Amino acid sequence: MFSNLFKKKEKNNEILAVVDGQLMSLEHSEDEVFKDKMMGDGFFIKPESEKIYSPVSGTISSFFPTKHAFTILSDNNVDILIHIGRNTVELEGRPFDINLVEGQKIKAGELIGTVNFKEIIEAGKGTEVYVLFPELTEINNFSIEDEKQLLHGEVVVKFKY
Repeated sequence: MFSNLFKKKEKNNEILAVVDGQLMSLEHSEDEVFKDKMMGDGFFIKPESEKIYSPVSGTISSFFPTKHAFTILSDNNVDILIHIGRNTVELEGRPFDINLVEGQKIKAGELIGTVNFKEIIEAGKGTEVYVLFPELTEINNFSIEDEKQLLHGEVVVKFKY
């Protein structure tokens, strides 16, 4: 009768594509920090559009002043780090038209802003858009389909934790 009372309840999570493009696993990253999952597990997308969308509904928990990265605390209590580009912190926010505020509520699939990827390429930086789970150590059944073409808003991965 009480066998399920003290079991940890797993939560279902869906993560949506943040940008149109090609889905890639972290093992294909040219940056060792991402490749070795030092910032958490996840995936990246090689962008084919300049528009960036929210992968989940939740609250902005941090937003870097250089606008290249932000963290969302999902409504299911999962931290998700969106990191736009490789070494783009050095561009001091110039290619990013993203205006978020810590504490701001956002919906899954909501347009967050735009990125001038041409400017990033001209600066010799990488354009990958990383979606990472820095605090999650146990993701059950987490896998992605490498090199799959995506449109923003498509479900990239479903997982339980």
